[in-house]
Amino acid sequence: MENEHDAAEYTRTLDALRAFGMSDEEVNGVMRVVAGTMHVGELRYFGTEASLSSGCKQSGRMLLLEEALGLPTNSLVSIFLSSGTKKRRSSEEAKEASNGFARLLYSRLFDLLTARVNAGLAQAERDTTNDGNMHLGILDMFGFEVLARNGFEALMANYANEKLTLHVLATRSKVLEMFRPKGRRGSTDIPDINLSVNKDLIEMFEHPKKGVLTLLGNCADPKVVGSNLNDASLLTTIMSANRKSKYMTEKRRSRSAASFDAAKKAPIFHVRHSIAELVYVVGDFPERSRGVLADPRLSELMKRSTVPIVAELFTSDTGAKLSTEEAIASSTPIRAKAEIDELIKVVTSTRQRFIRCFNSNKVSPWVGGSVGRQCGVGSRWPWPRLLYIYRRPQL
Repeated sequence: MENEHDAAEYTRTLDALRAFGMSDEEVNGVMRVVAGTMHVGELRYFGTEASLSSGCKQSGRMLLLEEALGLPTNSLVSIFLSSGTKKRRSSEEAKEASNGFARLLYSRLFDLLTARVNAGLAQAERDTTNDGNMHLGILDMFGFEVLARNGFEALMANYANEKLTLHVLATRSKVLEMFRPKGRRGSTDIPDINLSVNKDLIEMFEHPKKGVLTLLGNCADPKVVGSNLNDASLLTTIMSANRKSKYMTEKRRSRSAASFDAAKKAPIFHVRHSIAELVYVVGDFPERSRGVLADPRLSELMKRSTVPIVAELFTSDTGAKLSTEEAIASSTPIRAKAEIDELIKVVTSTRQRFIRCFNSNKVSPWVGGSVGRQCGVGSRWPWPRLLYIYRRPQL
């Protein structure tokens, strides 16, 4: 990128980690985890009984991965290539195992860094004289993901955005009511904000029995893991449970064939979000939903890492078999819901400094019309001003 210097940005990142109290050894450990995650992404397998590709062997990719994570030679490759029953995995199964490990590494490192930053900020708050109130400064929030291929991550991000949007609009609706003359509901000066679309979408995601998150979370049920559940059958279950929803469709080409993504023959479905209708490609949804360390051998191996921060990422793993309730609660969709609920709880209890417009990463023609509808007003309204209506100047 123009005017961006990788070396300077890298140094700034390391300085930021140290500023939050991380030692040089811990910073080095963070870099090792990042390097290990990237090495996992370069692993390639072949054969019905998986083996590392010749390119991986020649480059020593697995050795570099094990060295980065402080693991004994050939300790990790044996877990990727064979299941707990010592049965040789297929190349697809080995790829699924290693990719799941990479996602887990990245997720736990992210959680660890977030905890360290929060601890550093809490200490700074205690060291600074203040009025005792909590403060939250939001500079930016992730927007609706509108990509060429929207997958599992985009679905989770867009669910979170729907929930955050509902919270912001509900709060803003209350603020607008304070400015509305009594008996002037529907006034052209103070618009009504319609929350029904966001509420219905959240219900579709969060329904305790047929919600999209609930059904995705059920993929982590130990009775389901190892079954024949795949993307197509999972989508069939989700669509069947939500067949009456006006916000989700499978867009079948015919009555006998579901719609598929042309590139990989993956099943797709459409969701009518508050901002626009998006198409999602269902790729590895069961595996991505589970979010748990399925193989206890990995957990025990990582605890023996010679890199302290790598071992720390896995200290909470007991190795005990999870109950159905525990497994589902640890799934990615259910954890996402819990974390968004906690975020909204924190935001509600703080004085807000700044609220940024919820906008799509796709430019015109959405700016105005669809964003205006998302905000509960028509395109005739100056929605940027509306969105900034309760910024606190004293903060």
